[in-house]
Amino acid sequence: MNMFKTLAAGLAIVALFASVTLLSDSQAGAAVIAGVSIEEVSSEQNEHPFSHPALSTIDGSGGVPTDSLVGDHSAAASNMWLNRASDGVNGCCPAGLGDPHLEDILDGRLAHITFDLGGVYDVLSFRVWNFNQNAGGEILTVRGVDDVTITYSETDPLTGLDGDLNGTNLGSFNFAEGTGEPIAGELFDISPGGIDFTARYVRFDVFSNHHPSELGYDGTFAGLSEVRFESSVPPPTEFTWNVDNGSEWSSPVNWTPGGSPNDGDVSVIFDSAITTSSTVFTDDEVTVNSIRFDNPVTYAVAGTGKVSLADDGEVAPKITVADGIHQFQVEVALLHDTTADIAAVGDQLVFNNTLDLGGRKLTKIGDGDMAIHGDLVRGGGTVDIVQGTVSGNGTVAGDVSNNGGTLSPGNSLVINGDYSQGTALVPEPTSLVLVLFSALGMAAAGQRRRCRNLHRC
Repeated sequence: MNMFKTLAAGLAIVALFASVTLLSDSQAGAAVIAGVSIEEVSSEQNEHPFSHPALSTIDGSGGVPTDSLVGDHSAAASNMWLNRASDGVNGCCPAGLGDPHLEDILDGRLAHITFDLGGVYDVLSFRVWNFNQNAGGEILTVRGVDDVTITYSETDPLTGLDGDLNGTNLGSFNFAEGTGEPIAGELFDISPGGIDFTARYVRFDVFSNHHPSELGYDGTFAGLSEVRFESSVPPPTEFTWNVDNGSEWSSPVNWTPGGSPNDGDVSVIFDSAITTSSTVFTDDEVTVNSIRFDNPVTYAVAGTGKVSLADDGEVAPKITVADGIHQFQVEVALLHDTTADIAAVGDQLVFNNTLDLGGRKLTKIGDGDMAIHGDLVRGGGTVDIVQGTVSGNGTVAGDVSNNGGTLSPGNSLVINGDYSQGTALVPEPTSLVLVLFSALGMAAAGQRRRCRNLHRC
């Protein structure tokens, strides 16, 4: 055993108290990580008739669904990964089919393979289906991985052949030999003691297979059939109101799935649950990414709390009225630029309390109406009317930009900031009255004063 292997064994320290169990299902509150890819493999057999690509370990080709930890893997050779053994070992391989990375053998390793989980995950367990080839009655399971050291990292891809990897050593493990018949996976559950690991890249360094001698015809092969990684299930990001009456926002039983939506990456849906107009109450401050109303029956969101709209890092916040007339009787605040999409004529979104723009832009799209009956305060901002109408009798303590919609304020909607009109658009007469009442009215008064001073105009 060389120094690297000795060090790896020492670092294992009982493999972080790893336990190996064969289970028929995933852990409660956990799920298979989807979208795993191969970051690097020391070698693979990919020439006919010896086709054993590394991709076989993650693509479900052996009969195990890619989204499952359960299922039997077939014994067909083409559904497994196998490295290229060394040239000239007991006449193993034809010329040109040898392992190009002989350093693996010299360093005590037969092979290595690195998995990219596609993102950083809290990994609870992994499941391995070992190399299990049955070649017409010739059982080649001795080529399966036995002794393996696992390294993981959140950022470093863990590539290369040397033992100085920029990652964390998880420990040494032994994978059970296959049977030559369809087999279930072997689950390595490392979390019962609360010990798991956070990683994007996971590397297996193979130090031995199940061949009884160190070298020989099968001694330099190493292969696996399938590998799955399991992570804690991420919290739900979509909540739908599920009771036919008004009730508390904070009550988990009122939502599907159960919970209380309050996070910047959460979407909230108010749709067909209610059959009569209903009020959802919140006396707390809650934050969501989007809210969708889709019911001809009215929802009102009310209370002494606040509903804030936030960017989840990828998707800008949005309020949608797909059907009906719905209203906020609670304060609403924009933490990022937000879109209000009121789908059709006859649909309406009503703000009956403070709408805090917070210096951000609220873009109105859709042919429906957005009614403002409260004050837009605290730092100003911009209401950008792209489609449909904006109406009401509140006060806009910010700017209004009309770039394709209609400003229909009635008699008393007040704009304390600037009003701008698209060059190809003409506001309705009610808009014109509004503009003269506010910003442009001030400009007109100034012009009259100049005319009197000049005794003309």
